[in-house]
Amino acid sequence: YYQCEGDTTPNQPTLPANSIWLMQVTITTSAITTVVRPPGFTSSPFPGRGAVYVDEFGADPTGVADSAAAIETAMRTVANPATPILFRGSGTYLVTRPLVVPIVNARFAALTFDSTGGSYYKAAINYSGIGTSNVLFDFTGAGGEAELTFKNISLYHTGADPTDNTNGTAIKLGSASHTHFENVIIQGFNIGLELTGLTLYSKFISVKLYNNFTYGLFAHNALLNGTSFVNSSFSQTINGRGAYVEGGGTNITFRQSFFEGNFVHGLESVNNISLIVDACYFEDNDDNDLYVHNGFPHFPGLATVKDSYFDVDLDKTHTRIRLEGVKLH
Repeated sequence: YYQCEGDTTPNQPTLPANSIWLMQVTITTSAITTVVRPPGFTSSPFPGRGAVYVDEFGADPTGVADSAAAIETAMRTVANPATPILFRGSGTYLVTRPLVVPIVNARFAALTFDSTGGSYYKAAINYSGIGTSNVLFDFTGAGGEAELTFKNISLYHTGADPTDNTNGTAIKLGSASHTHFENVIIQGFNIGLELTGLTLYSKFISVKLYNNFTYGLFAHNALLNGTSFVNSSFSQTINGRGAYVEGGGTNITFRQSFFEGNFVHGLESVNNISLIVDACYFEDNDDNDLYVHNGFPHFPGLATVKDSYFDVDLDKTHTRIRLEGVKLH
């Protein structure tokens, strides 16, 4: 039933005995602004479908209208981590401002984002927010870990190729252990993916961080024990590093990944206990392809490099592998 503004009583039809309500929706100026579920409701608000579809909350897959409010409503509606938030395959969703991520019991909700089109027909989120502090998805500061999944999603900044650091950050994670990224593209931001805190035993598979300005991957003060990056690319960073990893982690693994055309370093590791580079490809990074350094002389780090390719430097202007305070295996 419905109740319009100005109505003193709801327009309620006669319902069968023992009826239950699934959700209460508030619509303001043609957009869903609030969704309320009954107490104890633990399944998808769309029975039998096992997913939350952003289009059903007013998201525009044509990329014309701003879909920020609809995506936020979908995030608030998810009742448990097993319920994916789905974007239409090959759809394009415009977001003009940072998204407000819901907090449950002083922790970020464990969310899963996916596309109905799978890895081939990814959905795209086009972000137009400007400013160095703008973060499209910010999962930091809630005081608790969040287990997150991003699959089959492309995140683009709507501006042209970034020429400074004002295009913000696509995704920022803090204490997000057991996070899983797969078939994700992040392009055109100042920072593509930022990691802080305890991001333990996470997997990033087929993640493409391309044409960002300062960092493709920026992990700082981050304990990445057991975290791996597989079949991923860190390339064409315009004014910085393809991947930067700092924080004292162990068994941080880059496997079958590609570092190419970055303005400074392809991969830089700082103060980590052990780094594994396996079957990776490095080409045309302007300073160092691989730069591993450790500021703790009494506890040197260990870098394991195997089956990896470093392109021939014909002009002799930069270094293939640079190690400082680190043992090479």
